Amino acid sequence: MEKARQQVLLNEVEKAKAAVEEAQFIAESHNLKLYAPRLALFAAEIKVLENKPEEAIKILTEALEKSTEFQQRRVRVEAFLGLIQLWRLNKTPLEKIQPIVTQLAKDLKAIGSRKLKAKYMAVRTLIEYSYRKKLDPKTFGECVRVMESAGLVVLEYQMLRFFEDIYKKGKMPLENEEARVKIKEILERNPVDLYLIQPRTEDNSILAISLIL
Repeated sequence: MEKARQQVLLNEVEKAKAAVEEAQFIAESHNLKLYAPRLALFAAEIKVLENKPEEAIKILTEALEKSTEFQQRRVRVEAFLGLIQLWRLNKTPLEKIQPIVTQLAKDLKAIGSRKLKAKYMAVRTLIEYSYRKKLDPKTFGECVRVMESAGLVVLEYQMLRFFEDIYKKGKMPLENEEARVKIKEILERNPVDLYLIQPRTEDNSILAISLIL
């Protein structure tokens, strides 16, 4: 699935779709049912790229049910993270989303995964800004520290681009410059093709949460 992950992040829809369908065929042919929820996350990402959010919601809901049945807590959290973002795009009231966000925070404490914590923080930040149009001043530094600690370079890069964008729109030059400096640093210390990753902001689809390692 590494090929699918890369193609999703580069918005290469057809190539990503082909890789996901191949993996699903192999899993079904060998009756590997436990892989179904994880592969469903990939399939949902494809639907998002194809601008088919309702189909993505259906797939993620099924992944949520299966991951609960198979007691796959990490996949369950990631399915919820995808659903929360899609509900946000569908203008679902915050009061319906917030209880799930709160419950996920409790689930993460039990799982103890730095990577999932970083993904959760990214989604929580998007939700906070989308509905309230403001961010806690501490959010920027906290996001960067957690994502650096988790080693999620792509997610860190996408969130830095997100902060850069909202600081620019909010006419906050000092904060914008801080984000720009961080972006320059991450590009200098990581693979040269990182700049090819499509930025995901509040106005541009959703973060590829389930695929970012």
